[in-house]
Amino acid sequence: MLIAGGIGITPLLAMASELKMRGADFHLHYCARNQNKTIQSNELMELINYGKATIYHDNGDPSNGIDLKKTIRNYEEGRHLYFCGPTGFMAAIKNEIKDWPLDHIHYEHFSAVSQEQNLGKNLNTEFLISLNRSKLKFKVEANESIIDSLRKNNFFIESSCEEGYCGTCLTRYLGGEPDHRDTVLNEKDKKDFILICCSRSNSPELVLDL
Repeated sequence: MLIAGGIGITPLLAMASELKMRGADFHLHYCARNQNKTIQSNELMELINYGKATIYHDNGDPSNGIDLKKTIRNYEEGRHLYFCGPTGFMAAIKNEIKDWPLDHIHYEHFSAVSQEQNLGKNLNTEFLISLNRSKLKFKVEANESIIDSLRKNNFFIESSCEEGYCGTCLTRYLGGEPDHRDTVLNEKDKKDFILICCSRSNSPELVLDL
């Protein structure tokens, strides 16, 4: 199942086209404000004609759009869900899929969650990172990220967005209590990994598998 909101149609339409080519069992749900805000796409029209896509226009009132409870509330064995769109749209979907297996849920943000949402009530404080394989320890200042501290000490890790939504800097941790501030990892992933571009530590020291 693919659910797109607004600009989120961009990656999901590409996925739907690939799935159609493979003869896969899927359906694309596309939510837009009105006809003027709906993309003009021959691919999309073909999917609709094949019965593989549905467009919803809410005209600014979510109650007139897709019925998320009816569409995704109940998990069906083997089904995977992919979704993308504005922050509020994605939050509404996540609220309805709490009983879904985590490894059957896939989503992508077009931008990082706001700093206020990421920080919550946690204020930035300094902490230590211990590199298990390299036998090194570095301080992470309150005004810098883990990846900044590593670079400052000539230890380079590949990264891309540096805002917690691409997953490039995914790193395994072995000890300590991470303060996860990304928008990529599910609860299962968070038990073993951290995105070091944005996340911090709730414990005085965080042990990384580096």
